[in-house]
Amino acid sequence: MKRSLSHIPYFVLLLPVFFVLHGYLENFGWIEPGACALLAGEYIGAAALCCGVAYLYYRDLVKAAMMTVCLFAIYFFFGAVHDFLYNHSIFLHRYAILLPLLAGLLIFVFVALKRAGGAGGTEGTERGARGAGRARQTFPRITLFLNTLLILYILTDGARIVWKAIHPDPDKLSVYNLLPAAGYRTCDTCANPDIYFLLFDEYASSAALKQVYGYDNSAFDRWLEGNGFHIVTGSRGNYNYTPFCMASILNMSYLHGFRTGAGVDVRDFASCNTLIRHNEVLRYLGSRGYEVVNLSIFDLAGNPSPFNQFLLPVKTNLITERTLFYSVYRDLGWHLYTLPAPISKVFGNITYKSLKDNNAILEQTEEAGMHKGSTPRFIYSHFEMPHSPFYYDAQGHSKPEQQLVKEMFQTGDPKPYLGYLPYTNRKIMELVTSIRRHTHDSAVIIVMGDHGFRDNIPDSGYAHHFQNLNAVFIPDRDYHLFYDSMTGVNQFRVLFNKLFGQNFRLLSDSTITLRDNR
Repeated sequence: MKRSLSHIPYFVLLLPVFFVLHGYLENFGWIEPGACALLAGEYIGAAALCCGVAYLYYRDLVKAAMMTVCLFAIYFFFGAVHDFLYNHSIFLHRYAILLPLLAGLLIFVFVALKRAGGAGGTEGTERGARGAGRARQTFPRITLFLNTLLILYILTDGARIVWKAIHPDPDKLSVYNLLPAAGYRTCDTCANPDIYFLLFDEYASSAALKQVYGYDNSAFDRWLEGNGFHIVTGSRGNYNYTPFCMASILNMSYLHGFRTGAGVDVRDFASCNTLIRHNEVLRYLGSRGYEVVNLSIFDLAGNPSPFNQFLLPVKTNLITERTLFYSVYRDLGWHLYTLPAPISKVFGNITYKSLKDNNAILEQTEEAGMHKGSTPRFIYSHFEMPHSPFYYDAQGHSKPEQQLVKEMFQTGDPKPYLGYLPYTNRKIMELVTSIRRHTHDSAVIIVMGDHGFRDNIPDSGYAHHFQNLNAVFIPDRDYHLFYDSMTGVNQFRVLFNKLFGQNFRLLSDSTITLRDNR
C-alpha cells in the first residue's frame, strides 16, 4: 500500500473529490448528492485532461500531476484565500496584486518541475545499490504525503457527513408557526378564480421613486387604477433580499433561525429556497384544488423552475461560488466583456440570459391566460425586471453590451434603473391587458415587487430599499381589507380572507434589514 501511495499520483483525482465533498459537508441538506456527484465527475474529468496535456510536456506522470494540482488548488481555493486576505486587511487581496502573484507562482512551479533532475531529480531517485535498472520515481515522499493527506481529509469529511445524516442540524431557517392550529375554514360557496401572481423583481413603489429620485411614475399608477387595480401606496417588503422576501410572502410568516443575527450567508439563502419550495400559500391553494403553474426562478414542490438561474446561490453554486472564475466574475466581471469577441461572447450569453428568460415568462404567462381549464390555477411568474441588467434606456432603445455590463457591476447611479422602468411598465400593461381579455376579468391579478430599489448611494438610508410596488385586481373590485401600510407577509393573508372567507390574523408590519455575509 505504501509503495502504491508513493508511486502513483492519486492526488490529482483526490483533490476534486475532496473539494466537492467538503463543499457538500459545509452545505449539508441544501445540495442533492447527485448534483455533487455530477460536479465531482466534471472536475475529475477536467483534472485528468489537464494532467494528460501536462504529461505530453513533462513526460513524467508525477510532474504532470503536480502541475495539475497546483493549477486546480488555485482555482478551487482562490475565493477562500482572497476572503482571508480581505477580512484581515492584507493588501495582497487586491486583484492587481494577487492575480499576478498567483500567475508568477504557477510559472515558477512549471519551470521548477521541468528543471527537477531528469525523471525524478535528486529526491527519491533509486540509484546505486538499489539497481540502475530499476524504474526511477519522481518525488515519492511528496506523492505519499499528498495522497495520504487527501485520503485522510476525504475519510474525515465522509464520517462527518454520516454523522450529520444521523443527527441532522436543527439550525435551519424556518417560519414562525402563526397559522390557525385547527386548520383552514371551509368555504364551499366561495369561487375559485385563477390567481396571477406577477412578481417584478426590485420594482420600487411610486412614493419611493418620487421621494428619493424625483421620478414621476404617476402615469403608470393612473393606468393601473383606471383598469380596476387597487394600489397599496405604502407597501413594503419585509426583507431586502429576494429569497427572504419570497419565503416570507409565500409562507405568510416571518422567518427566523438566521445563523449570525442580521448577517446571512449562502446557507441561509439556500434555506429560503427550501421554504419557497414547500410554502403555505401553495399548501392552502392545494387544499382548494388549485393547479400550480410555475414560471418563476424558484423550484416549487412538484413544479420545478423552467429557468436555471446563474446568479442564485442554490444547488452546486454553493460549492462553486468561491472558485477563481466565480470570484473574478463577481468582482471584475464587466472587464471580461472587453476581451476579444470569441471570449466576450461567452459572457454575453450569460448577460442576456435574464432578458431571454423574461421574454419567455411573458409569453408563457400570456399563453396561460388563453387556455382556461376546468381546474383553478395559481400562476406565479417572476420577472427579473426592472432588476439589473437594465437592458433598455428611457427611450426604449437596447443598450450596447459593454455599457449594459458596466452598469451591472458598477452600482450607485440610479439612472439606468429609472431608465428601465418605462420598458418594464409597457410590458406589464401589455401582459395585464392580455390576461384580462382572455380571462374576461374573472382572474385575480397581483402586480408586485418583492422589495424596492437597492441602490448603493452613500447616506441614502435603507427605508426605500423596502418600499415596493403592490397593485391588486379583484373581479368584484372589493378592496376594503387591503390597507396602505401592508407588507408582504400579510399579502396572501388579506387575499385569502377576502376570497375564501378565511380568518388569518394579520401580523405586525415590519421590515428587517439583512447584511449579506456571502
